[in-house]
Amino acid sequence: MELDKFRVGGLASLFYIPNFLTEEEGAAILRRVSMMPESSWANLKRRRLQNHGGTPHPDGMIPSEVPQFIHAVMDALVQAGVFKEEERPNHVLLNEYARGQGIAPHQDGPLYMPLVAILSLDGPALLQFWPSLHATKCGEAVASVLCLSNSLLVFNEEAYESHWHGIVERGADNIEHHTCNLHVLGDDYCVGTAVERGRRISLTVRRVLKIRDGEERILTQEAMEEEKRKERWWLSSRGEEHQIFQPSR
Repeated sequence: MELDKFRVGGLASLFYIPNFLTEEEGAAILRRVSMMPESSWANLKRRRLQNHGGTPHPDGMIPSEVPQFIHAVMDALVQAGVFKEEERPNHVLLNEYARGQGIAPHQDGPLYMPLVAILSLDGPALLQFWPSLHATKCGEAVASVLCLSNSLLVFNEEAYESHWHGIVERGADNIEHHTCNLHVLGDDYCVGTAVERGRRISLTVRRVLKIRDGEERILTQEAMEEEKRKERWWLSSRGEEHQIFQPSR
């Protein structure tokens, strides 16, 4: 797949692939998500999530096993050319948003390679980009992308490194003049169209840059408490407030 064919404008490094998954593939992933035990979910203020691949941290991430269907998604992104074979993704956030929920404007920060792929399932949502934290509070977004079910949004470079992104909390999204993928959404969508939200599942796929050898893990009580501390820090940083995802030591 030539990613450049799916560049949608607004920002130079935004790519939107409609129907990246077939209806059958999307439904299969949703079935697998529904089978995940309740204990695998972390409940946050605005959504709940599952963390697959390890806990990102400046000290390094100790890799962990991922479910087969998550591994298949990562493989598909490599096969499609979104990620290079030598820079395979190793971390996936599985998010569930109830109708009306969103995520505060944020930057993903330096723990990851500056490339993110977001697979959307079930309900739609409008993901917006702002040039600064100040603009998120009192300015207009410079670009937005309506993410429909089974679509893939990819962004890197400028959109990743110097812009903030988020999803406003509301029950419906109005398509605006800066919705840069409008031309590939179909005849049912135009500027001013109100798009009702529902439950949305997203898989945010990235590559954590610093990895620790899993064999370094020492299963002492002190080591386990340290890993739990890192996990608590990481969960607390998942976009619940305006922030760049970095630790407060």
